[in-house]
Amino acid sequence: MSKKPSKPTSSAPRKFLDALYGGTPLKVDGAILDSLRLHDGLAGDDHGPLFARLPERHRQMLALSDGLDLLAGSYRLFGWDNDAARSMRWWNDVETWKFAWGDHPPGYLCFGESVLGNQFAYREDELSKGGAAKVYELYAVTLEPICHYHNFDHFLDGGFLNGVRNDAYHGRIAQARHQLGGFELDKHLAYAVSPLLTGGAVDVQQLMIMSASSHMIVNGDLWRQIAHRDSLTGLKGIEDYVDSKGRSRLRVQWS
Repeated sequence: MSKKPSKPTSSAPRKFLDALYGGTPLKVDGAILDSLRLHDGLAGDDHGPLFARLPERHRQMLALSDGLDLLAGSYRLFGWDNDAARSMRWWNDVETWKFAWGDHPPGYLCFGESVLGNQFAYREDELSKGGAAKVYELYAVTLEPICHYHNFDHFLDGGFLNGVRNDAYHGRIAQARHQLGGFELDKHLAYAVSPLLTGGAVDVQQLMIMSASSHMIVNGDLWRQIAHRDSLTGLKGIEDYVDSKGRSRLRVQWS
């Protein structure tokens, strides 16, 4: 049985950063740092060739805490072998959700996310054993990169621990967190109407709670059927159906 993450304390997150950065930790806002939830570290050293290709700092982080999250589950970094923090291996298995996107996007290894489903990912062709690789933030609705960081250290500082901005995107997450008190780590907040159906707008629809994998499946279904079209002319509706493996899917109907 997977263990629950430890509750944030004033000392555990700071000790975690001290251990990760050898006594010269990143500067992080106190309220953000106090919200950091940790897990038991990943035991052992031999976790296969893909794990060995992760940047060294990322592997060191997992050894200290096999997954973590900030601000009551608003932002998450997955574990490697920890279902409580979501297993990175399970999440990247094609049958979990990536099948719904076809061949798009090619070769990303997703290792974290926001509760809105934006993925933090490496390009697998940029990973090399012990080397640096860029970190990309992929928009949950299209899985297209919206920004990137030079390496894992840059991301952990500027994109995660110090990445919460005073903007509409992070503001919606904060508003939902205040209303709900926090988020389960296997859940996403989904736009009740996909931005693919609103001309890209994300401020005209409510948010609803969905399982993370179901959210990414329906996003893939819609992207695959809509993104290549110049307009929504002829759209009749969206049909729910269950596929041969019992997964909830979406089918776009056209006239």
